[in-house]
Amino acid sequence: MDPKTETARLRLEQLSRVLSHSADYVIAENPNRSGGLIISAVKSHSASEYGEVRIGDVTVAVSPALNPEFVPSYDQPLFEDSQEILRHLRWMMQKDKLRQDMFLIGPPGHLRRSIALKFAELTNREVEYVPLSKDVTESDLKQRREIVGGTAYYVDQACVRAATEGRILILDGIEKAERNVLPVLNNLLENREMALEDGRFLVSPKRFDSLVKEGGQSAIETMEKHKLVKVSNDFTVIALGLPVPQYVGHPLDPPLRSRFQSRDVKAPGFESQMAHLRALAPNVPQDMMERLVSVAMVLGSQHYQNLGGDSSTASMTNNVTIPEFPVSIENAIKLLDKFQDAQPRFALDLIYPWSLLPTCEAEQRSLIESTYQRFGVLGLGREEEGFDEDEGATIHQCDSTYKVVGINRFGSAHAVATFEHTSGKKVSVDLHCGPYPFEPAEFFVETPYHMSTLVSMLLAHSVGDFCVIGAKGVGKSALMRNFGKNLGYKVEFIPLYKDMSSRDLLQRRSTTFTGDTIWENSALVKAAVSGALAVMDGIDTLSFGTMVSLQRLMHERETAMPDGRKLLRHSHYDQLQAKYGWTKEQMDKRGLLRIAPSFRIVALARPVSNGTEGGKPGSWLSPEIVSMFQFVTIRPLSLQEETQLLETLSPGVSPDSLSLLLKFANHLRNSNDETIKTLSSAMSTRQLIRICRRLAVFPNESIHEAIHKVSLSRFLPSIAKDALNQLLETNGITPIPKPYKANELEIQVLPNRETPKSLRIGAIEEPVRQDSNPVLIPNIVFHENPKQTEILMEMLKDFQLGEHLLLIGNQGVGKNKLADYFLQLLRLPREYIQLHRDTTVQSLTATPSIVDGVLQYDDSPLVKSVRDGYILVIDEADKAPTYVTSVIRNLLEDGQMVLSDGRRIVSKPTEGSDEVEIVIQTSE
Repeated sequence: MDPKTETARLRLEQLSRVLSHSADYVIAENPNRSGGLIISAVKSHSASEYGEVRIGDVTVAVSPALNPEFVPSYDQPLFEDSQEILRHLRWMMQKDKLRQDMFLIGPPGHLRRSIALKFAELTNREVEYVPLSKDVTESDLKQRREIVGGTAYYVDQACVRAATEGRILILDGIEKAERNVLPVLNNLLENREMALEDGRFLVSPKRFDSLVKEGGQSAIETMEKHKLVKVSNDFTVIALGLPVPQYVGHPLDPPLRSRFQSRDVKAPGFESQMAHLRALAPNVPQDMMERLVSVAMVLGSQHYQNLGGDSSTASMTNNVTIPEFPVSIENAIKLLDKFQDAQPRFALDLIYPWSLLPTCEAEQRSLIESTYQRFGVLGLGREEEGFDEDEGATIHQCDSTYKVVGINRFGSAHAVATFEHTSGKKVSVDLHCGPYPFEPAEFFVETPYHMSTLVSMLLAHSVGDFCVIGAKGVGKSALMRNFGKNLGYKVEFIPLYKDMSSRDLLQRRSTTFTGDTIWENSALVKAAVSGALAVMDGIDTLSFGTMVSLQRLMHERETAMPDGRKLLRHSHYDQLQAKYGWTKEQMDKRGLLRIAPSFRIVALARPVSNGTEGGKPGSWLSPEIVSMFQFVTIRPLSLQEETQLLETLSPGVSPDSLSLLLKFANHLRNSNDETIKTLSSAMSTRQLIRICRRLAVFPNESIHEAIHKVSLSRFLPSIAKDALNQLLETNGITPIPKPYKANELEIQVLPNRETPKSLRIGAIEEPVRQDSNPVLIPNIVFHENPKQTEILMEMLKDFQLGEHLLLIGNQGVGKNKLADYFLQLLRLPREYIQLHRDTTVQSLTATPSIVDGVLQYDDSPLVKSVRDGYILVIDEADKAPTYVTSVIRNLLEDGQMVLSDGRRIVSKPTEGSDEVEIVIQTSE
C-alpha cells in the first residue's frame, strides 16, 4: 500500500476512535431551530449558582472556581445577540469538551481576546493571561528563579500554574514571540507533559490516572518521590494571533501550528455592528451610525480594490494600499453619544489619523477623502482650512465645534465639564480628574488653536486613552502639561526608548537589603493604582510589539504583572470584595491591585521616527496601535499664532526683529526645496523662543548669526549652507557688524582674582559664586586668546538666560578647556560624566555595587549634580545611543526623570507624594 494512503487511513481510524469515545460531544445542527443560537444557563438543584451553560445544542457544565479572582469579569457589551459571536463561543465549547487547544486568528483589535474572556466568564473558568512579545523568554513561561532568605528557589509562571490548577491559558500575540521560545510548550500542548527547572515533571492526566489505578497508594508515593505532577483535565490553551505575512510578525512553526484547532475570527457583519453600537450609544442618530459603520467597512481592508470600489475610484486603486481602518469604531460612537452636535468627521479623525499625517501619500489621502465624501462625513472646516491633496502641511484635524465653558469638581477624582457648541447649545459631561487644584500650566500661552486642541483632548479623555501626534517642537509636551494641570492630575512622566522591554513597562527586578529578589512597580503601575495621568513619551521609538503588550490594560483595564500579581478594573475589584467579603489586606495577600477609575494613559509620538523597524516612515503606527488609542493630531503653529506666542514669552523683543525671524521660519518650513526642508527642524517653535529671549535681553544681537547658530551651519554641506545664505538674503536678513572688536575683548575679574566678586567679558557682567565647594571647581592652565574670549562671552550670555549649553566642534579645538575655564572663572563646582556607545539609562543614573551580598545603587554624577545644584559636564555626548540622549533631553526640557533605583527627579516637590523625590537645585 502507498505510504501516503496508509498514513491517511491511520489518521481516519484515530479520528473515528476519538469520536466514538465522545459520542455525546458530536453536535448536529437542529433543523427545527428558527431563531438562531441563544445562550441559556441551566442551574443545578444542588447549587443554586452553578449548573450548566448551553449555546444551541452544546452544553458545558459550570462548576465553582477555587480562585474566583482569576475568573474574568467582562462587563462591556460584546455583540450580545450576534450569531457570529455565538457561533464562535459554541465552537469553543465544542473544542473545550473535546479537550482541544484553540487558536483564534483574525484582524487587530480586542475582539479575539474579548471572545476568549467571555468564554471563560460564561463557563466560570479561571484564566492565566500572557501577552507575548520579543522580550518573553522561557523563564517567563515556565519557571523563574527567586531568592528569599538567602535561598534560591523556582516560582511557577503562568503556563505551569495554568496546567496544574486547570486554568485556561491565553497566549496573546503569538506571532510576536521569538521563534525559539514557544517550542518549549510543544510537548505540553501535544502530550500534556513538560520537564521543569526545579526537577518536577508534568504528567498527562490520563497517564497519571492509569498509573494510580495500576499501583494504588504506593504508585502515588512513588510519583511524589520522583516529583511527577498531574496536569489538570481542565487545562486548556487559547492562542490569539494575527495572520502573518499580511501583518508583521513571525509565522508559526508547523509543529506548533499543528497542535491547535484554528478559527478565523472576522469582524461581525453590518447588522451585528449596528445592533451592538445602538446598545452602546442610544443617542446617536441611526443615519449617522450607518454612515460611520459603512466607512469603517469600506476602509477596513488594507487592499481597497478587493472591496469593490465604483468606477470613479477603480482606476486609482490598482496600486494604492491604504493603512487599515480599525475594526472597532466604539470610541467614535461613544463620543458622538455624549456630544451629539460634534462633526462625525471629528470622531473619525480621532480613531483613524492616517490622512492627517505627513507620512500619508497623496494617492492614499485622495482615496480616504473620496470614501469619506461618498458617505457624507467630510466635516466642517475643510474648505476654509485650505485642504489640498498635494500639500500635507495644511491639513489638520477637523474642529470639534465645541469650547469649554467650565470644569467643576465633584469629589476627589470626579468633575463635570460644561461645553458649548457653536450653535449655543450647552452639554455637561462627567470627566475623571486628579486631586489637585484645577489651574492652567505656567508659561503656557493659550492661542485659539491651543484652546481648540485642549477641547479635543478633553473630548477624547471623556471616552478613554489617547495619543498626541505631532512633529518635533510643535508643543506636545506643553499641551500635555496644560491638560494635566487643568484637570488637577498628578502626571507620571514615562520616557520611552528603543531598548525598553515590555516587562520594564510594568515592573523591574531589584533586591532588598537582605539580598532577597523583589519586583518593583514601574511608574505606569504606580499611576494606575494612584489614579494619575501616565504620559508615555516617545511610543514611536519602542521596538515592535512592546507597546502592544499593554492592550488588555488599555481596553479591559486589567493585566497580569511579572511577579504574579494582578491589576484589576475598579468595578471587578469592588465586585469581588462585595461578593466574598474580602478585606483590603486579604485582596493584597491574593496579589490583587485596584486600578483607580481616574487612571489615564496618554502617549506622545512623532509621525516619523528613526526608531522604527526598517526605518520606514510611520511604520510604528501599526493597525494594532491604531486600535488601542484615539489620536489628537497637532499641526505646527501659523504665523499669527507663533507671533502671539513669542510676544508673550519674550516681552521686549523688537517687533521688526520678530517679523523678520518669523517670515524666514515660515519660508523655511514651506519651501519645496528638499535641501531647505532638512533645515526646517532647526527652526522649531522651541528654537524661535530661545532666539527671541536672547534678542529681548541683548537687542544688539545679530539675527543672521543666531540663525546660523541654531542651524549648525558650520557643519552643513556646502549646498545646504549656500541655500540657507540665499534664503536669508531673500528675506532681508543680513550680517551686521559686531558692536565690539574681538581682539579688544578682555576677561576682567572684579575686584581681583584673589577675591573675585564678579566676572566681566566685554559688556556682559555676571556675579561670581561665593559659597561653592572648592574641591569640585576646575583649576586649569588657560592661555587667553581673542577667539576663545569671544566664545566665553557668548557662553556667559546663554548662562545668564538660564539655557543649557552645548559646545560642538572638531576634535582638539578646546571644548573641555573652555568649559572648565568658564566654571573656574565663575567658581562653579561641577560633576563630570563621559558617555560612550555602551552607556545605558541605568549606568547614567546610578552605579550598582554589591556590598555584603546586597545590590546597592550609588548616585551617579548626574544625580549628585541635580541634588546639590552643581554644573554637570557631559563629555562625548554624541557617542551615546540615541535613547540615552533622549532621556537626558527629557530631563532638560521637563525637569523629570525616573532613576533606575525607583527614585524620581522632579523640578519641584509633588504635594502628597509617597515617593522618594530628588528636587532639582539650581546653581544660584
